Amino acid sequence: MRNTNRPSCPPSAIFTTIRLDSQVETNDLALLISIAVDKMPDQRRRIFRMSRYEGLSNREIAERLRISVKTVENHMTAALGQLRRLLASITLFF
Repeated sequence: MRNTNRPSCPPSAIFTTIRLDSQVETNDLALLISIAVDKMPDQRRRIFRMSRYEGLSNREIAERLRISVKTVENHMTAALGQLRRLLASITLFF
């Protein structure tokens, strides 16, 4: 016996909706991360962007900024910790 209460919707439409929802969530998450990075202290933000967006190694960043590799590592640890805490708080809502 067929269930007539179920809406007739092709499976492809369901998957399209899921993909669109996921894309919106991805865009929202990217925006939140971008805002968090923008609010980091200048040096931390600069180091994070050089590492993650430009793909530079810690040594390359240290040489360009004329700081120690350990300073770069400390800033990256702080930046990633800040983003981890942000993501943890976001997952509480989903």
